[in-house]
Amino acid sequence: MIFSGIGVFTSSADMQSTTWILALSFMIAIFPCNGSWLFLGSQMKKLIKTDTHYRWFNRIMAILLVVSVLPSVIVL
Repeated sequence: MIFSGIGVFTSSADMQSTTWILALSFMIAIFPCNGSWLFLGSQMKKLIKTDTHYRWFNRIMAILLVVSVLPSVIVL
C-alpha cells in the first residue's frame, strides 16, 4: 500500500522527504487500525467459546464477505 502511495503522491523533485512523510503518515494510520482489530479480536475470543459458535461466526463472516463483493462483480 505504501508503494502505491509513493508512486501516486510523489514527484521526482523532492523524493526523499516526500517518501518519509508518506511512510510516517501510513505508520500513524496503521497503528490505530491494527489496535482496533486486536482489541475486537480479543473481545470476540471471550464471546466465542465453543466450536459451534466458532463455525457460526465463520459462516456469518463468509456470507458478509460474499455480500460485500457481489456489487463489484455483478454489473447492472
